[in-house]
Amino acid sequence: MKKSALGGIALSIAGIAVGLYLDGGKIGQLLQPTAALIVLGGTLGAIVVQFPLAVVLEAAGQLKDVFWGLENPAPQLIRDLSRYAVRARRGGLVSLDSEIEQIRDPFLQRCVTLAVDGLPAEELRHIMEAAIESESARDAMLPRVFYLARAGSAC
Repeated sequence: MKKSALGGIALSIAGIAVGLYLDGGKIGQLLQPTAALIVLGGTLGAIVVQFPLAVVLEAAGQLKDVFWGLENPAPQLIRDLSRYAVRARRGGLVSLDSEIEQIRDPFLQRCVTLAVDGLPAEELRHIMEAAIESESARDAMLPRVFYLARAGSAC
């Protein structure tokens, strides 16, 4: 687990405890399951109404990256692209056909597949730019899920 995530959780708990103490509250006030159910259930319901279920599920799935981090894919991607470029230069684009099944990144796999199939470079560029725009629009929704969750829980 990332140290920053642990530190953030500890800081949040400490802030809540100190605020509760300074206000003369009791720890039992924090442990009311009905209040938590109302806030969390209402927030989750508002999120599901606001966003497609696929976006909500993907955003929830990405929470693990907050706590456990995400491996930087750039170094491996650079190595793969360099290897593909050398292989395509030596044996032509069709020589990459046997590599397509091992490509993990769906975007790169689609790009290489279209190139191997002989799609002209300009058409390939337009198709992949459209895919990038579509994916960017969808990815822009993911942080909004958490913004709505934060706003809903603050009410």
